[in-house]
This record gives sequence, C-alpha cells and structure tokens, in this order.
Amino acid sequence: MREMLLALAASVALLGLISCVDQPENPAPGGLGPRIAGTWLGTYEVDSPEPFRAAFITTYHPDGTAMTTSARAMGGGDPARYGLSTTHHIHWEATGPREIRWRLLHFGHDVDGNLTYISRTHGVLEFDEAFEEGNGSIQVEVHAPNALLDPLAPNNPEAEPIFTARGRNTIRRLHTRIPGQDEP
Repeated sequence: MREMLLALAASVALLGLISCVDQPENPAPGGLGPRIAGTWLGTYEVDSPEPFRAAFITTYHPDGTAMTTSARAMGGGDPARYGLSTTHHIHWEATGPREIRWRLLHFGHDVDGNLTYISRTHGVLEFDEAFEEGNGSIQVEVHAPNALLDPLAPNNPEAEPIFTARGRNTIRRLHTRIPGQDEP
C-alpha cells in the first residue's frame, strides 16, 4: 500500500512539475512548430561506462510541447538493471530555422513500481531540409527521487544529479501512409 501511495504522490508531483514549466510566448518563430508537428520514431544512445541504446516514439505539438515514450516504458533493455520509465514530458523551443532545444522530465521506477529516480534531460535537435529526419545531442541528468519532488522547483539549478551522461539521438518522421505507395 505504501508503494502505491508513493507512486501516486510521484504522479501528482510530475503533473505539478509539468504545469510549472515556463511556456514561451512564441515557441516556434517562423512556423517551425507546424513543420515538426507529428510523430517521429528514433533511437538514442547514451555514452557511459556501459553504453545504453534504446528506441523511442515522440509526438511533437506545434505549441512547444511533446510527449515521448521509450522501449524502457515496457521493460526494454534490462528492467532489473535499468528499471522502467514513465512517459517523458517535453518542452521545446526553436533556436533556428530547423533546430530546437528541448528539455524533458520523467520518472524511473523499479520492476516493483518503486520510484528510483527523476530524469531531467535536455538536448538539441537539428532537422534536415525536408523535415523528414533529425539528429542531435543529449545531456542526461538523473536525480534521486527526493531531489526534484518539489513541484515548485523543477528547474532548480542547485539540484545535484546522481548520474550524468552525454549521448546522441536520431529521428525519422512517421507518415500516415508509406511514401510512394498507392492509396488503398
């Protein structure tokens, strides 16, 4: 019962964290938002003593928000070692005509549902000219559960991570139909 209450409290805290993220007045100057809106499939790789690579799906919204989930949400990789992951909540903003910077928050928990960390990760992503692919770099920050649970301070610069790593990601757009295929 205690674990369920902790998981519920963690979920409420995440909603509080997300509601406190600054929203820019114009997150997508030059119309970048509509250009990247949609679903993208990708992979990320984290450089660490034991590199980790996983797949993910992200849906970008034109308003500067996005949601993503990785294979780890369903136990991809080694759940006993890496745990499981909640959906990632993202805030992004345009930094150029084909580039964004983003920041995400998500919870990690063990296979029994116990909150084990909060990830506060950020990166940049540059899209190709056709807005069909993108590549970027990431900086992962993993925090102890109690370090970021104050819903009024998700951007606390003094919160010390227990783990950091750099990596990269690659994405490709998902189309409603396969390009070059005839309609049914």
